[in-house]
Amino acid sequence: MKTIAVVPVAYVHQALLKCEHYLEKAMQYAHRDYSMQEAKLALVNGQHTLLLFLENDEVVGANIFTFMYTANDSVFYIQATGGKTSKEHTDLMFDYAKQCGATKVQASCRKSVARLCRQRYNFNETYTVIERNL
Repeated sequence: MKTIAVVPVAYVHQALLKCEHYLEKAMQYAHRDYSMQEAKLALVNGQHTLLLFLENDEVVGANIFTFMYTANDSVFYIQATGGKTSKEHTDLMFDYAKQCGATKVQASCRKSVARLCRQRYNFNETYTVIERNL
């Protein structure tokens, strides 16, 4: 059975033991904008939240998210996702976000993940982020 679990701050350290390796793999694509150390600090301080993807009560993936607010929307913003995800897991995550009052889900990702999210989960591309080192 596929489920999700939102991890309370008090249990972040225990939960990370089961999913940190998934998230570390995702961090390699963050271009130093977000590291595992920064993620841990944000999680234990309650600034970001850890969500686990479970299959038969075994952790198979994880997601770090936060809420952002604009003038028109409450945005469930995905900071990082790692491990195995499925349509069922993603639908459960979308339901959770909606129950929390979110009106949108957003994430920054590389082009291949953006393409997958458009095809599988009906995301729309809203921005392209470019940068230049100075």
